[in-house]
Amino acid sequence: MYKRQVLFITSHYTDKKDVYEGLKMYTISEDKVETLVEQGDMSIEQARNERGVRFAIIKAAGADDGKYKDSKFENYYAQCKAIGLPVGAYYYGNAKSVTEAEQEADHFLSVIAGKQFEYPIYYDVEGKMLNNSRGVLTDIVIAFCDRCEKAGYFVGVYTSDSHFQAHVDDDLSLIHI
Repeated sequence: MYKRQVLFITSHYTDKKDVYEGLKMYTISEDKVETLVEQGDMSIEQARNERGVRFAIIKAAGADDGKYKDSKFENYYAQCKAIGLPVGAYYYGNAKSVTEAEQEADHFLSVIAGKQFEYPIYYDVEGKMLNNSRGVLTDIVIAFCDRCEKAGYFVGVYTSDSHFQAHVDDDLSLIHI
């Protein structure tokens, strides 16, 4: 069975049962993603050495609480680079229109400017974004991803399969999940 450790990193994680800010680690297998550990200030090097993490996808910014840059993005990015851990990034979206999606993409691009990524950058589609109609949400996802791709990035969508199937048009074949 294919199994790899991956780190999705955020300091703005708001799950009620989580009392820490910091790292969310997942085990990715052929058919599912399982939360493995949530740690406050666990170092990236410690995650690699103790858990076998091979790459990290870091939360760079978001728009779920106004537009913001994640408070620990620079620190986590620097830790990954210092130990040679391949890295990608993601943006927690909140757009309600194509114009807002383009503004979110521009914000994301400004936050990650000058950074080198070995893995894709992602648009995190969940929460209030799912209140958009199927057509509008599809247009939002396309607008955000197109803007990032035109800036030279390989971009994907970070969401659950059920959210994607229920809220985005089936013919959306240009987006990498």
